[in-house]
Amino acid sequence: MSSTTRARVDARLGGDGYAIDTTLFGGMGDVWLLSRQDPPKDPRFEARVAVKTFHIDISEKLVVNELTNWLGLCHPRITPLLAIDYLNWHLAAVMPRMDGSLYEVITKKSFEPTVAMGIVRDILFALEFALGELGIYHLDIKPQNILWLNSPTNVKVADWGISRLASARATTAGMGNASATFTSAAGTPGYMGPERFDPEWPITAASDLYSLGLVASELVVGAFVTDLIRKHGFNEHGLTALNSAAAKVANQIGGSLGDFIAQCTALDPRQRPASFTDALRLLADR
Repeated sequence: MSSTTRARVDARLGGDGYAIDTTLFGGMGDVWLLSRQDPPKDPRFEARVAVKTFHIDISEKLVVNELTNWLGLCHPRITPLLAIDYLNWHLAAVMPRMDGSLYEVITKKSFEPTVAMGIVRDILFALEFALGELGIYHLDIKPQNILWLNSPTNVKVADWGISRLASARATTAGMGNASATFTSAAGTPGYMGPERFDPEWPITAASDLYSLGLVASELVVGAFVTDLIRKHGFNEHGLTALNSAAAKVANQIGGSLGDFIAQCTALDPRQRPASFTDALRLLADR
């Protein structure tokens, strides 16, 4: 997602006027960072919000269906969805402004293993809650979707349901069909386990755990997933390179976090922890 700073212009959200501070352009849609001096009239919103709009080729019905799940997720480690509304007549997901994402952090520095383990544990708490509360998986865990507020160790998982919208967009492209059968291959290249390309393979916690295993590796040594995929491609060679890189990190740090990374990044999902709860047990202090 690329970023550009624009002149402050008015945007309408929930009957209130906002200034557009920055726009972030992405593949699924755009994120608008908005602010206003006075508290908004709409009690659902805040003076500083982040608003995601979606490209016009994505069915509004699908967007609402997927984002409704996010509305029901209230947890301290989940970025809250304040509302589903319209920004300048475009359907939008409205969130509170965060201070950044883990991706921006790990491109500049890494974390000590003990600190990284705390971050990973908090992400697992969010995943475990969403599954227990609404029976949903995230399916697009990556540093860009792990936001932070006040400190990079105070993380909140964002973009719940967005990967399924991407899957539906691919399924319905050129079909003029508002409904879709979601395929398992939804997510971000590099952070998706190989089983996601098998339509017969059921979606389980193993998919999110594979992604989180790679994120955990990057927390310790810095970002490398995107570079390896660019070098080798998102194919068998790329998956092997990622697996080798994660194994190297696991061996380097050892301990509970090393075991977690080694097991979660196994190419065979049957070799990963069976649940988020089992994964949390791996991170228990020794």
